Amino acid sequence: MDTAYVRRFIFSLCAFSLLIFLAGGAEGQTIFSSTAWQNPECGGSALGDFDNDGWPDVFRTECRGTRVALMHNEGDGKFADRTGDIQTAMPDKLLGYGQTFADYDNDGDLDLFVAFGNWNYSQRDRNLLLRNDRGVFTDVAQEAGLTDVNATDNAVWLDYDRDGWLDLYTANLGQPEVRNLLYRNNGDGTFADVTAEAGLDVSFSEEAGGSNGALAAGDFNDDGWPDLYVAVFRARNRLFLNDGQGRFVEITSEDLGDPGQAFDVAVGDFDNDGDLDLFQATGGLSQEDRSLVLLNLGEGEFLDVTEAVGISVVGDAQDTGFGDIDDDGDLDLTLGQPRTVFRNDGGIFVDITDQAYSGDFAPPVAFWDYDLDGHLDGQGYRARFLNNGNGFHTLQVELVGIESNRNGIGARLIATTGELEQMREILGGRGFNQDEMVAHFGLGERAMVDRLEIRWPSGQVDVLTDIPADRKIRVFEGHEGYYPVKPSVWEAILPDSLVAGAVFQGTVAVHPALFEPGAEITRVVADLSQVGGPEEVELTAAGDGVYRLEAILKIPEVHGLKSISVMVDQSTSLGPHWTRLSRELLVLPDADHAIFAGEQGGDWMDASVGDSDVDLIGFLSFLDNLPEIHLADVEGKRQVKLTHTPGPFVAPFSYFVYSHNWDWSPDGMQLVVSGDFDGEGRAIWVTDVYGRNPVKLTNPLESGYDEQPSWSPDGSKIAYSANYGGPADIVVMSVDGSDPVRLTDSSSENGQPSWSPDGTKIVFTSARDGNYEIYAMNADGSDPVRLTDNSVLDGEPSWSPDGSSILFNSMRENGGVMVMNADGSDPVTVGPGGWTPCWSPDGKRIAYSEHVGGPVIVVIDADGNNRVVVSGRMGDFMPRWFPGTGSPVVELNLDDPPVSREGKKGLELSADRAWTATFASTAPPDPIGYASLGFAFHPGAAELPEGGWLHIRVNNRLVDLLGEVDVSRREWQEVVIPLEAFALDGPVERIEFSGFLQGTFYLGDIRLVTAASGLVATAVTEEWTEGLPRGFALEQNFPNPFNSGTMIRFALPISGVVELSVYNLAGQKVTTLVEGMRVAGLYEIAWDGRDDRGRSLASGVYLYRLQAGERVSSRTLVLLK
Repeated sequence: MDTAYVRRFIFSLCAFSLLIFLAGGAEGQTIFSSTAWQNPECGGSALGDFDNDGWPDVFRTECRGTRVALMHNEGDGKFADRTGDIQTAMPDKLLGYGQTFADYDNDGDLDLFVAFGNWNYSQRDRNLLLRNDRGVFTDVAQEAGLTDVNATDNAVWLDYDRDGWLDLYTANLGQPEVRNLLYRNNGDGTFADVTAEAGLDVSFSEEAGGSNGALAAGDFNDDGWPDLYVAVFRARNRLFLNDGQGRFVEITSEDLGDPGQAFDVAVGDFDNDGDLDLFQATGGLSQEDRSLVLLNLGEGEFLDVTEAVGISVVGDAQDTGFGDIDDDGDLDLTLGQPRTVFRNDGGIFVDITDQAYSGDFAPPVAFWDYDLDGHLDGQGYRARFLNNGNGFHTLQVELVGIESNRNGIGARLIATTGELEQMREILGGRGFNQDEMVAHFGLGERAMVDRLEIRWPSGQVDVLTDIPADRKIRVFEGHEGYYPVKPSVWEAILPDSLVAGAVFQGTVAVHPALFEPGAEITRVVADLSQVGGPEEVELTAAGDGVYRLEAILKIPEVHGLKSISVMVDQSTSLGPHWTRLSRELLVLPDADHAIFAGEQGGDWMDASVGDSDVDLIGFLSFLDNLPEIHLADVEGKRQVKLTHTPGPFVAPFSYFVYSHNWDWSPDGMQLVVSGDFDGEGRAIWVTDVYGRNPVKLTNPLESGYDEQPSWSPDGSKIAYSANYGGPADIVVMSVDGSDPVRLTDSSSENGQPSWSPDGTKIVFTSARDGNYEIYAMNADGSDPVRLTDNSVLDGEPSWSPDGSSILFNSMRENGGVMVMNADGSDPVTVGPGGWTPCWSPDGKRIAYSEHVGGPVIVVIDADGNNRVVVSGRMGDFMPRWFPGTGSPVVELNLDDPPVSREGKKGLELSADRAWTATFASTAPPDPIGYASLGFAFHPGAAELPEGGWLHIRVNNRLVDLLGEVDVSRREWQEVVIPLEAFALDGPVERIEFSGFLQGTFYLGDIRLVTAASGLVATAVTEEWTEGLPRGFALEQNFPNPFNSGTMIRFALPISGVVELSVYNLAGQKVTTLVEGMRVAGLYEIAWDGRDDRGRSLASGVYLYRLQAGERVSSRTLVLLK
């Protein structure tokens, strides 16, 4: 009998018995609270403290996109965008998933590796090695010898030869000859390619060469040397053991070598037996592949125990991570897709997703402690997750290597508390995401770690004993003892917002944390240049480790986000050490920004481009969570919602997932769609160009559906895919729904029909030969011919206007959007992975839907060049070029002189059909510092027809105005829309009004409204004193009564979210003095008696109230003017 089968059976039986005892009802507490990230919305993450201030930061990349964000942890629960600290232009190529921090040059700060190419060989480029120079990143890849140009998906750091310098392993793919690469760190800032001599010149895939699943470098056989696990998409996963002599030897067990669609991997000791186990997320594009829990049996052998430990994830698994999120002493498991959180109950995993978090985000898949409360917070694709805590104890350990690499990557830590023994290994990334390089130990109710053993990569072993819990400690290799770690903090903080042009007097004070006991602070220098102060000014020692500066600032006239920073230099036993504290401030504009106020603002002009000579694209958008057709020009500079229906206008998904489910009539005046307007299932309908007056053409069977309509070039027929309760077939009918003829008759799916330009042939997708391929047949269904022959899906064909070529989508390794000759020969890739491609009417351009932080519409030239993102990031699919002349939407002229109506000047506008009126700026203003967009509207004599609408769009985000204005009210109406409604991620470039409003109406007084609104610089300062108060306390203000200023003191025994506000006796809040995350300590607030708008309060009695978590305290104060 197969011994592996016996082992698996025995383990499954034991685990099932444990499951009966251990798996119980879900505990009631929610573990996480989530906060959405902005720009980019999703992608891989690297976590680490890049400026040495003690607060972990994050580097984020866009999922299948080109944008990055370096987000600085401000220490109060907020993050500031410091992407500008990267002094290198990013290539305009798709980013890989795996970006990783590491101190490759051992100088005491985190450097950053950035991968490019993703899994698309056409997007290959040289990767970036960003060296950290005192908080500023510079690309040194060329001089470091990292010059290979590949499509790199991810990478990991490791010290494979244990020489104290971090080496780099990259996962590359795209052609059969491509290889993953191992670079040895030469210790002088350069790297050498040692792939072949290390035994890693390996082909992982016949088609792709290298790999694009996740990676893990860890000691999998417990011999002290880092090994390599390589997850491979659609081929066997591989394990290479380090022989300690500079070479790797493959030792891939049967269970580990699964050939499924491998994506991310979680690495950790989930069963607390002292070795590294794996969870391999598999099946990102498959509904059949199993994800695997792989139990480490030692000596490089792994056992598949997936179902035995309570997990069954089949298909569509992508991102994952291990972390002790409930602090009970064992590693829990999370999956970003499918969205699942598993609690580890003694080696059995129980689904607690509903109890772990709430919201629309995928759960965290990487872990850090960004608020420094000792509990593991999470980082997900679209959000960060704050751990709400549970009263359990923890210990966090940060390593400083001396003979080993500075980050301690590859070090193994074993914490023993009574009978509980846990092992953590510091990893240099794991492919798709990087956890913070700090060992986290959940201790449950145990308040002491009895013994902590640290096995360094150098071979050094350090042992610490009797370590109190609930702290973060720093351990230096070979040194006795440990040092408690505290962050550097601001003691006196400038206000979060200042007014442009104002004069402000305030205090800047910081308390830098020492890198080690005995370190000496040699210099503390502030940079206040962005807020009107000097670029370099020294702070003076004020005692108790505090450094202070009194500053008088003339705030610049230019509004927006600004930053101040303080650079601290220390002398330590390891040499110089630097820390940079920085804080983001908002400079508010001192006045509104006029767009039209009796006349157009100086930088704003009419953006009309006329109704002719402009190519237009229709597409399906989920802007309002209901799929409707939108219309945009090829540059994305004007965009209007074309259809307005009470329910989903187009069935968004089908058996073929992203197939075209709508089409234009040849003259562009009608639409044919697959929809469910009457609740009787997906059928084929025809409407006018605005989605009105629907006529049902087909009546599918109760268990069937009709979809993917395609209008014939002469306008007389419609082809579509019909499902009669079994596999779908291609059907052609007359344009009025009569005379349906079934063209295919097979036992497999047929769909996605597209007419040849002369109407004599139809190209379509079929699985009749076992795989989805592209076929062509005569328009009567005769002579079907197979055009593609590939092991993966080819589909979504579209015939070129001249009939010579066919455009299609392919899942092959170097696929994406491809073009082949009409006979199927010479297929070439013209665009990265995308869906539903289609030709422009002249055959010179191609539109398709691509996932760039979310589905968007992209236009490229027919050869793949000149890529333009047409639509906003709103969930846009299924583009179709507008075939008619002119446009179904008229552009109104904004250059006519304004007219006076009822005492106000405005633009007189008139339309008899759908219209747009667009303002564009030659100098787009920064929206930061403005609170809202305001305008005046008068309906005049205009009427809102049935199915009519009224919208405003700023840049690419649209807002419905019918809830803001009353068309039947014949008078001027003031409208104010908060800028948050437009989700702006850059300057205000365009403001577009659109609607189906017939007759004459008026617009006036269009402006961006400043958030200042009379705010003046108000002297509210905050000082913090380190210490651990006995309890929560709010003291009486002094002096009291007061005139020009008073002091309020409070004490926080634990860190948490705090609000200190002042109320009048009517219970109305007049000002907020403190808000956000604060560390434990004593606080002193100076307040000048003004409200949040900078206005002096009247004499009287007021209440001030402090809330920290569930604790609340209030006192009264008296203001006498």
